[in-house]
Formats: sequence, structure tokens, C-alpha cells
Amino acid sequence: MYLRKIDIKGFKSFADHTIIDFQPGINIIVGPNGCGKSNVVDAIRWVLGEANIRNLRGQKSEDVIFNGTDNNRALGMANVEIDINNAEHIISTEFSEVAVARKLFRSGESEFYLNSSRVRLKDIHSLFTGTGLGRRGYSIIGQGELEQVLNGQGLERRMFLEEASGISKHRQQRDEVRRRITTTGEDLVRVSDLLSELSVRKLEVEQKANCARRYISLASELTELDKQVMHYEIDKLTRDMQQKHKLQQEKKDSLVIAQTKLNQWQQNWQANTKQMEELRLEIERLREEKYSLENLLNSMSGEIRLSEERIKNHEERLTTNGTDEAKYAEMLHKIGHDLNRMSNDFEEEEQKFQLRLNEYHELKLNLTAVEESIEQLNCEFEDHKLLAFDVMREETSTGNRIREIEDLTARLAEKGQRINIYIEELGNQQGRSTSELDRLQTDIEHLNRSIAQEEHHQHQLLQKKRQQAEEVALLETEFARLDMERVKIENELLGIRERQRNLLGYSSGVKYILNPANKNKFPGLTGVVGEALEVPEGMETAIEIAVGRGVENVVIEKVEQARQAIELLKQQRAGRVTFLPLDVLRVQTVPSEVLSQLLSIDGVMGLASQLVNYPPDFKLAVEYLLGRILVTRDMNVAINLLKNFSYPLRTVTLEGELFNGNGAITGGIKPNQTEGPLKRKAEENSLNLKQQQNRQALDKNRSMTQQADEKLSVLEKQLDSNIHRLTEFNMKRDMMNEQKQKTTAEQVRLANEQKAYQEQFVHIQIERDELLTEKTQLDNLQKELQQHNQQLGVELEKMKVKSDTAIRDRDIFRERCSSYQEQVDMKRQELENTKRSIEQLQQVRNSYEQSYNQCKQLHNRLMEETKSEQQKIVDIKC
Repeated sequence: MYLRKIDIKGFKSFADHTIIDFQPGINIIVGPNGCGKSNVVDAIRWVLGEANIRNLRGQKSEDVIFNGTDNNRALGMANVEIDINNAEHIISTEFSEVAVARKLFRSGESEFYLNSSRVRLKDIHSLFTGTGLGRRGYSIIGQGELEQVLNGQGLERRMFLEEASGISKHRQQRDEVRRRITTTGEDLVRVSDLLSELSVRKLEVEQKANCARRYISLASELTELDKQVMHYEIDKLTRDMQQKHKLQQEKKDSLVIAQTKLNQWQQNWQANTKQMEELRLEIERLREEKYSLENLLNSMSGEIRLSEERIKNHEERLTTNGTDEAKYAEMLHKIGHDLNRMSNDFEEEEQKFQLRLNEYHELKLNLTAVEESIEQLNCEFEDHKLLAFDVMREETSTGNRIREIEDLTARLAEKGQRINIYIEELGNQQGRSTSELDRLQTDIEHLNRSIAQEEHHQHQLLQKKRQQAEEVALLETEFARLDMERVKIENELLGIRERQRNLLGYSSGVKYILNPANKNKFPGLTGVVGEALEVPEGMETAIEIAVGRGVENVVIEKVEQARQAIELLKQQRAGRVTFLPLDVLRVQTVPSEVLSQLLSIDGVMGLASQLVNYPPDFKLAVEYLLGRILVTRDMNVAINLLKNFSYPLRTVTLEGELFNGNGAITGGIKPNQTEGPLKRKAEENSLNLKQQQNRQALDKNRSMTQQADEKLSVLEKQLDSNIHRLTEFNMKRDMMNEQKQKTTAEQVRLANEQKAYQEQFVHIQIERDELLTEKTQLDNLQKELQQHNQQLGVELEKMKVKSDTAIRDRDIFRERCSSYQEQVDMKRQELENTKRSIEQLQQVRNSYEQSYNQCKQLHNRLMEETKSEQQKIVDIKC
């Protein structure tokens, strides 16, 4: 077997692909320092499985990868492959050539290949074990290793010899078998624990299985119940649909009845409209009659005012006539005396007559003017009356057109109202559809949120389940570790107890004495010091060095008993033993003031006898052995005491350095130091504490595992329930989506139908707006005509009033003219009479008598006329 070829790339200084061929025999590689000769050997050692990078002159695994230079970049992988000629089949494989390769990446991943097949590092080690090419083989000897082999200890040389002789392979196999046996034992313990644990969980699993079977049964039952519920819902919807159809038919019947009532109301409205037209004509007739009555009333008012004027004139004439009558009477009595004055009065009366005559002519002129104005007013009144009739006819025509427009508008409004009702109904249906869509959308969103929540919950449950499973796995791993630790602690305790049973570390004499079979041979025996001492943790080395071989001293009650025991040991040739008889044992204690002074020094722990625990029977023996030994923290404190304190005491440090009172110092490390009783007891106590902690940890782990399993079971149940709810939600969402699609299609149909009705409604509104615009124009025209008619009526009234006033003035003027003419005639008559009286006094008297009689007659006539006029006024007023 020889190395045939080595292929290197990226290993240390080999940046380029390098192949080195070797021939059978001796091959030598020469070159200056630093050219990489040692890197070839390191490459062979590395490919053969060297794991300690320090043996390859590196600090970390990436150091074997080419790190780059100024001219070459760093590589990301190191690759080494060697070809070995195995024609003699020294390597236990059927191949005559063995190719071993190793790759290392900067990420830390390492790969091994054997004849291009990927293998483990363990396979490489086992392949070259016993061939001299292993990790500890002798085939590769580096710098300084030859001197180490020649000058090394026997154990190190033994390793090379075993490798050369092929024993190392069997040793490794033996160690491997032992490890497997140990692992198998641990696995068996683990299996037993698992069986016990599974037996505990068997009932729980059975309960879970029963629950699962019951769940399957209930799930199928639930499916059947869901089907029944769906059938019930379908039947209910069918019944509701039939009821809706029936309600729709009732609504249609109600609509026919309402249509009939509407037609009847339209007929009633037309009859009322006709009746209203008749009433309007009646109002017009009554208005004409009102105008006639008002004219008649104005005429009567004029006659009343005329009669009142006549009565006033009669009263004036009566007053005048009374005055004349009195005057005539007085004149008759004074005729003789007043003849001269009559002439004067004649002149005055003549002047008055002239004034009255002038007034009479003026009244005649006013009467003519009033008659002319009355004629003009009558002409204007007739013209305005004809104009008023024309305006009234136009107003009537406008009113008829307005009523036609109102009729058309009402019909259009009715039609628009019906269309609006249809639109509102469609809008309500759309609203219901929208509400249904909103409800469905809300329900779908709610279901989506519920699904998202359930999925999130499912994700959380899966994550919790995974975490719980990981926790269970971790707990099981921790349990396995704790169980292995328990087995390890138990094995160590068994070893310690076995050594304790064998009294390892004690002399043969002490072993003989402590043998239970020889217990009765040594009366007064109290015990061995090493078995009685309880040393605090951390002080085992110090106390063990301090007590020395005194740990094997045997405490006995009396010196005579000690002598007998020694004789017995001699007879039995059982060995030598140091006895401490309590009746003759002398102890020199340290004075309290010295002890206080020592304890006040920093680093002084105290006397060894006071630092350990022991039974009361061993007090004297412990004081004898440890009463004058001082324990310090370290060597510096002990050296300081040795220099500055002269009291004769032995000092021991926690690390085991011993200072005698005379200045001698003992220290260092004992090679192949055996286990002492004190250390063994301390280790046993420590292991007992570890065992207790391990049991507590195991109990806690079992409890936590049980809780974790219970949580995992709860999570599985919650997950199953979540999956069931999620499936149910998905089914509901699919149903709602299908219903939403149907509702959306129905809403589109309703929207199209509503749009058509809205367009028709818009046309109706446009036509109605045009009619309303025309009606507004006609209303304005009618209002203007009414205002014009009212103005014409007011003007006619004013003209009528003016005419009546003028007629009344004319009658008054005529009456005044008639009265003035009568007065003028009377005055003329009076003047003529007076003149004749003057001419003929006798005739005057007769004339005055005649005048007096005429005044009487005039008074009576005026009184009758006045009564007649008053009766006329009363008749008019009544």
C-alpha cells in the first residue's frame, strides 16, 4: 500500500489546482523555507480526518482555506483528495484503489468522500484504523514528533505500538462496543421509563380514542342534522315564497280595487268640476246682481239726499214764509205807520230780488254744465262697460284654458305619481336588495373576519401545537438527559459506595477492623476518624492534607482495649493501625486570646477542628488531630502568618499547601493521586445532593410533560373544533356568495327597469313643466285681466258715483232753480204788490191780506210736501 497521488486546491498556500504524483519507494519534496512543504503533510493529515486545527498550525477551521494575496483573491473552499494504492488490501475494502477527499467551505460545512461517495468522518477513521494512517497513526510524523515519541512516557509510546500492531483497531471496537452497551443500557432504562410512562398514558389514550370515536359519531350525526336543517330551511323558504306570491296576488286585487276607486274619484272630480263651473257662473250672475243692487242703492241714496234737500228747502221756505207771514201781519197792523218805510223796503227788496235773480241765472248755468257732464259721463261709462265685458270674456277664456291645463297637469301628475310609485317600489326593492346585499356583504365580511380569525386562530393553534410539541420534545429530551444524568449519578454513587464498601484508601488493618465480621473482636471501638468527619464544601483538600494519615486513626475508649486490638492485629497479621484511646489521649488547645488574634487576620478561616462536623464521641480525637492546624485562604496569608506570628501552629491552605511551625512548606500536585475517604464522602454527599436535585428535576419534568401533554391534547381538540368551524364558515360563505350573485343580478334588472321608468317620469315631468309654465303665464295673464277688470270695475264704480253725484247735483240745482224761480216770482209779485200798495194804499192792504193768505196756503202746502218727502225717505230706507 502506498500513496499514489494527492490533488490539492485552495488548501493553505495552494491557490492553484496542484497535483502531486508519487511512485513506490521513497519520494522526497525539497525546497526553501516557506515554500509549502509542510502544507503537503498538513493536507494529507487533514484529508485523513484531523479534527484538531492546532495540529495543522491554525487557530480556526477557516485558516486552512486560501485567504488571498495581493494578486490572487481569496477562495471560498478548500479541497484535498488523495489516491492510495490498495493492491494488497491492507485497507479493509474490496477496492484496489482508494480515493479519499475532503471539502471545507467558509460557512463551516465540511464534506468527506470515499471513492466519490459521500461518507462520515467516522467512516474515514474506522477505515484507516490499524493501518498506521489513522489520527494517531505512526505513518505521519511531523516536526518535533520523533523526539516526543522517543522521550515520551510509556503510555504515549504504547499508543504508537498499538497502532503499529493493529491493536488500536480492536481497542476502538471494544470502546465502541462498550459505548453501545452503555447506550443500549441507557436506552433500555429509557424504554422501561417509556413503558411505565406509556402504561400511565394508556388509559388517557383510550379515553382520547373513545372521544375520537364519539366525535366521529357526533360529526356524522351533526351532518345529518345539518341536512335536516337545510331541508327545513328550504321548505320554510318555499312556504315563504308561496305566501309572498299569495300576498302579491292580494296586492294586485287591492290595486284593481284602488284603480276602480280612483276612476270613481275621477268621475266625482269631473262632476265637482262641472258643479264648480256652474257655481262660478252663479257667482258671476250674483256679482252682476250686486252691481245692479249697488247702482239701485246709490240711486236711492241720491233720492234720499234729494228729498232731504227738498225738506231743507221747504224748511227754509217755511221759515221764510213764517217770517213773511209775521211781517205781513205786522205790516197789516203798521201799514199806516210804515208806508214811508215800505218805500225804503221796496228798494231793499228790489235789490234782494236782483241778487236772487242773479243767483237764479247762475244756478241755471250750473245746471246746464251738470247736465252736459252727466251726458259725457254716461258715454264714458258705456265705453268702459264694453271694455269690461271684453276683459271678462278674455278672463273666462283664460280660465277655461287654465282649467284644461290643470286637468292635463293633474292627469300627468297622476301618471307621474303612478310611475313614481313604481319607481319607489323598484327603489324599495332595490333598497331591500341593497340592504340584502349589504347584509350579505356584512355577513360575508363577518364570515371572512371569522374565517380570518379562525385561520389566525388555527395558525396560532398550530403554532402553539408546534411549540407545545417542541416543548414536549424538549421536555422529553430534557427527561432523557436527566435520566441519563440519573443513571450516571447512580452509577457514580454505586461506584463510590462500592469503594466505600471496599474501604478503598484505607490500610489493611483499618479494613480488618471495619469488617462487620470482626466487629465483636474489638470492644470499646468508637469508629474511624475519616468516617466520622463531615467536611464543608470546598475544604476537602485542606482538611485531608491537614489530617493526613490520621484519617485512618481508630478511636477507641481505653488504652487497654487498644493494646488488645494491636495484639489481635499481630496475631492475624492484618496490618498496622493507629489507635486513639480516649482515656489517655492528651490534647493541647490553642489559647482563646491567640485564637481571637488569629481569627481577626484577613484570610484566616479558623482552626480545622472548628471547621468540621463530627459526633460528640470524636471530639477529643478531632481536637488531637486538627486542634492545632489553622486553615487559611491561600499561601500569601499562610506565609504572612509564618513571618509575623511566632505561635507554633501548623497552617494549611484551601488548595492543600501545608506550613509546619518550624518553617517547612509542603505543596504541589501528587501524581496519580488516589481518592481519599474525605473526598469520597464529600463526593458522595455532592452526588446525593445531585441525585436529589435530579429526582426533583425528573418529577418536575414529569409534571411539566404531563401538563404539556394535556395542553397538547386541549390544543388538538381546539384545532379539531377550529377546523370544523372553519369548514362550516366556508360553506356559509359559499352559500352567501351565491345568494349575493343572485341578488346582484336581480338588482341590475331592477336598476334597468327603474331607469326606464325614470326616463318616462322625466318626459312626464318635462311635459308637466311645460304645461305648468304655460299655466303660470296664463295665471299671470288672468291675474292681469282680473286686475284690469277690477280696475275697470273701480273706474266704472267711480264713474257711476260721479254720474250719480252729477245727477243728484242736477236735481238739486233744478230744485234750487225751481225754488229760486218761485221766490223770484214771489218777490216780483211782492214788489209789484208793494208798488201798487204804494200807489194805492188800500189795494196794498188787500194785497197784504191776500199775500198773508197765500203764505198760509204756501205754509200748508210746504208742510204737506215736507211730510210727503219724509214719508218717501222712510219708504226708501225701508
